[in-house]
Amino acid sequence: MSLEKFQTDMITIQEVRSDEEIDKDLNMILRQTDYTREEAKEKLENNDYDVMKTIKEYMLNGKESELKKIKTQTASTNQVLMKELRVLMDDVNTGFEKRQLEKGEQISREKEHENH
Repeated sequence: MSLEKFQTDMITIQEVRSDEEIDKDLNMILRQTDYTREEAKEKLENNDYDVMKTIKEYMLNGKESELKKIKTQTASTNQVLMKELRVLMDDVNTGFEKRQLEKGEQISREKEHENH
């Protein structure tokens, strides 16, 4: 995206939102964060006037990737049990296939031995 288009889009967003709406959003951000009014306005502009994104950025303090890791690492009891069951079944299946191959090789060797 070119800088010109970005600036044009930002002007469009600012024109669509009235000063009263922006002020209302700023007040909400100020209640939820420790930002000064100037910081809140800057952060709001940086987040394309998305109040929730601005507050979320404050709450996570730049650690969104850590939150995603935590969310992906936590699993319910049912998820843990199902995972363990899948691993067990995979091990059983792998062992079965291995035993079948060994048994087939043994039968082949016995047949060769009988033919000699």
